Amino acid sequence: MTAVSRRKFLAFGCCAAGALCCPSFVSKADAAVLETAEVNRLFAELGATKKAPPALDEWINDPAAQRIAPYQAFDNVWQVGIAWVSSWAVKTSEGWVLIDTTHEPFVDILIDNLRTVGIAHDDVKMVLMTHGHFDHVG
Repeated sequence: MTAVSRRKFLAFGCCAAGALCCPSFVSKADAAVLETAEVNRLFAELGATKKAPPALDEWINDPAAQRIAPYQAFDNVWQVGIAWVSSWAVKTSEGWVLIDTTHEPFVDILIDNLRTVGIAHDDVKMVLMTHGHFDHVG
């Protein structure tokens, strides 16, 4: 693998930081599973009570509810993750960089989304993690 310049490394870091600020978007088809406002309310309840409401736990752990189609956020950046955890694929001159990897049972969705975008396993040259939480490093 080719060494990555400091400039490109910093650019990847900016993309990773941006990924934290840009939530995954739920399509209209998925919105029927659990509306965004309800997800936000349930997360607020989790924050207040420190206990996951059953509906939130069910939504988070349901692969069907979490499946979203990959989309091109801009230029060379694709969102390839799930509804509640973003994963980003960034095209560079050395190949693709994957930012965050979701977790089981959603890894197959990530792999399917990469395939849909046209990214083979061998095309991914680097994997970056934004932080060490299980949902980003699985």
